[in-house]
Amino acid sequence: MKELTKPISEVRQKLPALARAAQERMARVVITQQGRPQAVLLGYEDFLGMKTAVELLRRPGLAAGMEEASAELERGEGVPLEGLKEAVRNHSAEAGKQQGTAFELKARALLNKGNALTRLGKADEAIASYDEVLSLFKR
Repeated sequence: MKELTKPISEVRQKLPALARAAQERMARVVITQQGRPQAVLLGYEDFLGMKTAVELLRRPGLAAGMEEASAELERGEGVPLEGLKEAVRNHSAEAGKQQGTAFELKARALLNKGNALTRLGKADEAIASYDEVLSLFKR
């Protein structure tokens, strides 16, 4: 990961280009004022990754749960997210039109909620939303 150090005066002049570099090339820009580091400019994806890492460090049980879920998938158990989405589509197609529509709306809403929570770094809540989609199949 490339790290650049730039004085704040230069950052002011080149902010759009530096922001693009941070996002596209995952470059981090250490912004200095009078030669001392004051802030860091980084891309949004980089920020989300750091935020997730901090959350995992703060809650070791979450990391253990993710490791277990990964192990389940490797053993052929569990349902990967794409598989869950496909199951929703298949179930909706097989069910009667009225029932399928209600099922699909509920399932898609929960999948979208899970996706949004994942992007916000709220892994526990996202997992609960995905679990609720799975519970729809058991009804």
